[in-house]
Amino acid sequence: MSLRNGNCHHVSKEVWESHNKMMQEPLSTNDSEVFDIIKREKHRQTFGLELIASENFTSKAVLEALGSCMNNKYSEGYPGQRYFVIPWTEARCAHEHNP
Repeated sequence: MSLRNGNCHHVSKEVWESHNKMMQEPLSTNDSEVFDIIKREKHRQTFGLELIASENFTSKAVLEALGSCMNNKYSEGYPGQRYFVIPWTEARCAHEHNP
């Protein structure tokens, strides 16, 4: 069985299933070494006292936003004239900074 993608190339069912599995599996399964590095860094930041001016700590809400599907977006240009951006997101951000 073959499936077609947007470029009319044939993709086998096995490739399609492998791709979907890879896109859905957690980091701990996909790359356990990177997962462990992140886990150790989170522990260091949580339990250590670091007096390094270049380190910033973000809130859980910011980390959630950064890890969301919005991270897949790309934009260029000026506000209101951007390419490849979700307009209501930019409008919401502009409202927050210029009430």
